[in-house]
Parts: sequence; structure tokens; C-alpha cells
Amino acid sequence: MRASGSIVVEDSASRKLTWLEPGARAHYWEAHVAGHVATPGSAVPANAEGLTYHVSTWKSATGERLTMLSEMC
Repeated sequence: MRASGSIVVEDSASRKLTWLEPGARAHYWEAHVAGHVATPGSAVPANAEGLTYHVSTWKSATGERLTMLSEMC
């Protein structure tokens, strides 16, 4: 995971957003997301919590990258 920019996790059930601090990103990715990113037309296994993830990215007007990890049931 990139150290620059902002990364947020969207809980699909509650729509709660959790911002990940730079030091927590690699661990979160390995523990929850790695191997469970859904892409159009591909089936991926759910993680231990029954979730897959959709990744969205944007750039702000100032060039900062925002990455949203959306949990999918």
C-alpha cells in the first residue's frame, strides 16, 4: 500500500468510514484485503469475515490520492 495519500475503508453494512493511518495500512491489507479484491467478471474468495473488497481511487485538485476500500458482503 502507498504511504502517501489517504486510505479509507467503507463498511458495507453501516456505511461507516474508517481512515487508515499510514503505519496500519500494510497490516490491514495483508490481514483483510489481499487476495479478496473483486474485479468485474472475476470471482474471488471471501476473507474469514465473509467479505470481498472493491477498490476505488481518485485524485484531489491538489494531486492527493484517495483510495477507498469498500467491503462487499
